[in-house]
Amino acid sequence: MSTLPILCYHNVAEPPGSARFKLLYVSPDKFERQLWAMRRLGLRGVSIGEGVRRLNDGTARGHVALTFDDGYTDTLTAAAPLLKQYGFTATCYVVSGAVGTYNHWDAEYLGERKALMSREQIEQWVAAGMEVGSHTCSHP
Repeated sequence: MSTLPILCYHNVAEPPGSARFKLLYVSPDKFERQLWAMRRLGLRGVSIGEGVRRLNDGTARGHVALTFDDGYTDTLTAAAPLLKQYGFTATCYVVSGAVGTYNHWDAEYLGERKALMSREQIEQWVAAGMEVGSHTCSHP
């Protein structure tokens, strides 16, 4: 049976000092080290779509699916250039009813408003060879 590891990210950024849930963040330096380690181990980061296709045709070995939840702007500004540098792709699951706004579903709890990609930024993500999926309309 073929398997496909999946790594899920939220923010590729330094967490603010006041962040209540720092585990939602991976620094750009750590993210790059993770990509470097995957490549060094002979692994290739792929989108969920490609990963599922590879599972179905039996070629998933050596691949890792990379995903980003919520559609934060740092997915485009920090993660996408590094993914491109390493020749990897990924899937970003956007909250469709919050495109271009902020994380209204947990901003109060987290104590921070984090910008979400606009439609134009999502188009840039796709133009960079990445994939988009839905993370619900409202993030209930």
